[in-house]
Amino acid sequence: MAQRKPQDRVSVTQVLRLIEKMTDEDRQELYRRLDLKSWGEAWRALCAKVDDQTRDLPPLTDAEIVAEMKEIRAELKEERAQSGN
Repeated sequence: MAQRKPQDRVSVTQVLRLIEKMTDEDRQELYRRLDLKSWGEAWRALCAKVDDQTRDLPPLTDAEIVAEMKEIRAELKEERAQSGN
C-alpha cells in the first residue's frame, strides 16, 4: 500500500469544519453511518468475548434455551408485579 503524504492527511479540525458546512440531512446520514460502524465493531467484540468464554462449554439445546427464557420471563413478571404494589 502506498503511504499517504502528510499533505493528504485531514485533521479533526478540518473534518469538523466540513461537518459544520453540511446540511442537517447529510449530517444525520453521517451520524447514522458512524453509529452503525460503532455498533458493528462492538457487536463483533462482544461475540468474540462470548465465544472465548464459552469455548469449553457444550452447546445449549433448544429445550434448555426455551426453559431459560421462560425462567427469565417469570422473574420479570414477578418484578413488575412487585413494583406495581
